[in-house]
Amino acid sequence: MVKRKSLAATGTLATLILTILLTATLATPTLATPTLATTNQPTTSQTPWNEMLQRGRIGTDYFDMKFADLLNNMPGSFTNVTYWTITPRNLGFKFNMHPAYIIEFNDINGNGILDDGDVVLRNISLSNMIWRLAAIGVENDKVWISFNGISSSLNLTVYIRVYFNDALIASPESATGPGYSTVVPGLRAVKVDIVVNNYNWVDGGGTSKLALVVILKCQQEAEYEYRYRLANGITFSNSDEASGFVPSISEDESEIGLVMAGNEHEVRARFRWFNYALCSDTEQRVVSVTSYFNVTEGGVELQLCVDHFGDSEVSFDPYFAVLSAGGEGLPAEAGLLLLYYVAGQSQVAGMMLVGAAVLLIAGVATAVYLRRR
Repeated sequence: MVKRKSLAATGTLATLILTILLTATLATPTLATPTLATTNQPTTSQTPWNEMLQRGRIGTDYFDMKFADLLNNMPGSFTNVTYWTITPRNLGFKFNMHPAYIIEFNDINGNGILDDGDVVLRNISLSNMIWRLAAIGVENDKVWISFNGISSSLNLTVYIRVYFNDALIASPESATGPGYSTVVPGLRAVKVDIVVNNYNWVDGGGTSKLALVVILKCQQEAEYEYRYRLANGITFSNSDEASGFVPSISEDESEIGLVMAGNEHEVRARFRWFNYALCSDTEQRVVSVTSYFNVTEGGVELQLCVDHFGDSEVSFDPYFAVLSAGGEGLPAEAGLLLLYYVAGQSQVAGMMLVGAAVLLIAGVATAVYLRRR
């Protein structure tokens, strides 16, 4: 049975919320939360996104991401552009994602990946490339930043995007080859495009392959232990001697999930990528990606391997998504505040909030009355 003190406390809290809502509705906010703008031009409400991007950060209610600090680097040239740290809120770990190498190799045993016995023709460290800021964008449905990396052997463009709403990502309708698509969660995911352009092949005969190597690693807090989980249910940690082909989670995608050591059935976050890459020159064609992982002291080295693509550019499309923010659901009172957060400056929405708060108070008053009887 509900106690009178609990009802009284709830009534007091509801009254306080009503006061907050009335004040927020009558007052004119000077800074709104990032909302969908009516044009592609940054608005006042979008200014904080630009400021965060300039500081090398993207933050939402679900995660914080850190990459190159643009303000504290020399203009036109940046360091640590390919070292990214993503911290999901309330999950007790940090996720490091490092696009590390572009490797051209001869696949001697013909299994599609770089392993023992294969011949490495070129190994390019992305950290040693010259990086420059290409653009920053705040649009209707997303924020994004891009960097260009240059070496004597290739040009590389990296895009980092966060969508405000769930976004359908698909192969172009005009592209030849198998079609693919996925839905990237809004505000819960970091979408990355890595585009290899003007690659100067060592093997001019067209028989070599190219591997993008991405290093993944979790930094764990003391009270948690996180493991990696494959689509076939196999789990491993940073300390295991594990390697192998990455099984597909679906026809279009592969995944390395992150799970608690005590609950290996619930994926709390995931790193996903397409089983295909897009090659573009005079036309666009979809090519297959072969995925392989190897656990090393530095983390999980993930290879995304494609066949020789000649003078085309090739685009890899991975993303990192937070599936659980931890903790319990919001109480009803907090839900009203969240509704105000989403509604922004709308006067109609403000009146709806006041009405909701009045109903809440009326409900509490009725409960107290019935309790006293």
